[in-house]
Amino acid sequence: MKSPFSRFFGPKEEPNPKDDPILADLPLMNEEAGDLLDQQAEMEALKAYKAAKEGNKGKTKTRGFLLRPNLVNQATKPKPVAPQPKWMVIDVVRYSFGKHDTLGKLYIDGKFVAYTLEDEKREEKLKHDTCIPPGKYKLSLRNVGGFHNRYKVDRRFKDFHIGMLWVREVPNFQYILIHVGNTDKDTSGCLLVGLEPDRRKESALEEKRMIVGSGAAYKKVYPKIANHLASGQPALIRYTEDINHVEGVDSLPAVGIDSLPVA
Repeated sequence: MKSPFSRFFGPKEEPNPKDDPILADLPLMNEEAGDLLDQQAEMEALKAYKAAKEGNKGKTKTRGFLLRPNLVNQATKPKPVAPQPKWMVIDVVRYSFGKHDTLGKLYIDGKFVAYTLEDEKREEKLKHDTCIPPGKYKLSLRNVGGFHNRYKVDRRFKDFHIGMLWVREVPNFQYILIHVGNTDKDTSGCLLVGLEPDRRKESALEEKRMIVGSGAAYKKVYPKIANHLASGQPALIRYTEDINHVEGVDSLPAVGIDSLPVA
């Protein structure tokens, strides 16, 4: 009996359908008729064979037919690389230390944004009347507490407020925030921001000093930092001291990534 594929493959040896899973599923010859299938049935058989062969692409050839997966030629998928965190760095450079307060300048990613005022510097902490020690600290958003509850309804800030800017893990201090205020009476270790210091008393170290334009400065500082934190990216604040800090400095050198992690 001739193979239904003889007209396409010539006098090659006929595969045994029992030995080949693809041919085993193809239409068989009508043995009672003792002749080849008619041309239409033969074409249908060929189509079925091609479809079966097409469905086995990417598999290893065995006796002319594709049967088992080719593990050698499969490309190894690269492991996904976790994206690097985009650190934001806030610098507070303290340049003037008075009897009642401390003045500084605040930079975001090296660019000057606002002036700052804190409590005076002390060797030993006096509750509600001492600035935090120099160092670098993590920042996050604080969504509880009195400041948060007031700012979220304050007409000046409610449209963009999503939580207080919180300086974390400061030794011997809790709930150090960045907020508005003018003098040391408005802070208990927190960082006040303003457009500029009151120039009339800036150098009067024995007197109480103040910063002005606090609300306007806060609107410049807060959205930059809060939106960065809300996006899931980390931020760090560094407090340094430099009495020789030049008044006109509007930028700081870039900070290397390796120096950012907080102890």
